[in-house]
Amino acid sequence: TDDPVQRSALVALYKATGGSNWDVFQEQPSVGTDWETGSTYCDWVGVVCCSNNPLVRVPCDNARDVVVLSLENFGLQGTLPSDLAALTSLRVLNLGGNPGLEGGLPDLQQLQRLLWMDVQGTGLVACTNALQQLPANDCTPPGFLVVSKDAVPVSFQSIPLRCPVLLLQSFIDYSQGLSERAAASITQPIPAPSPPGSVIATADFTRFFGCKCDT
Repeated sequence: TDDPVQRSALVALYKATGGSNWDVFQEQPSVGTDWETGSTYCDWVGVVCCSNNPLVRVPCDNARDVVVLSLENFGLQGTLPSDLAALTSLRVLNLGGNPGLEGGLPDLQQLQRLLWMDVQGTGLVACTNALQQLPANDCTPPGFLVVSKDAVPVSFQSIPLRCPVLLLQSFIDYSQGLSERAAASITQPIPAPSPPGSVIATADFTRFFGCKCDT
C-alpha cells in the first residue's frame, strides 16, 4: 500500500502549484485523473517509485518509495510547499521549465539521498535575500546546498555579479571517496551536470555573490 506521508506530500505539492491546471493535464486530460484522489501514486504521471528505479547504480529500499519526481514543463505555478521534504527517498527532482514557480526553496535538509536537481527555467532562487536587494552581499543559501569554489561572471539587470555553483550536500556525502568520473556516473542514465552534484540552474537562481553556507 501507499505510504500516507509520501502521498500527502505529493498532494500538497499538487495543490500548492495549481495541479488541476498543470499544462500536462490540459494537453493530456486522461493522465491527470489519478493525481490527488486516484490509484497508487506510483502510477501518477511524473512520479517514479523504487519498484521502477531508473538509477542502476543507486539501490533503493521500499517499492513504494518515491525516487524520481520529474515535473519538467508541467506548468507548475506558485511556491513549493515544505511538505516536499517528506519525500526522503528522493534521488531526482526535476522542476525545470516551470517559469511560474517562484520564491525560495523549502528546507530540503531531510532529502539526504538527493543526487540530481534541476530548477532551470523557473523563478526559484537559492536565497530569498537576493529578491530584496541586488547585489546581496550577505546571502546564505539553504543548508542542503553548498557553495562551490567555482563562480562565473554574469550580468543581471545590468549589475555585474559573480554567481557561484551550488552543490547538493547529499551528493557530496554519497560520492565521498569516489573519483570524479565515478561520481559523474552515479545518476546514469540521467546525465550528470557539470560539476557532478551541482544544481542545474541559470544565473538567476544564484543572483548574489559573497555567499556563505549555513553551519
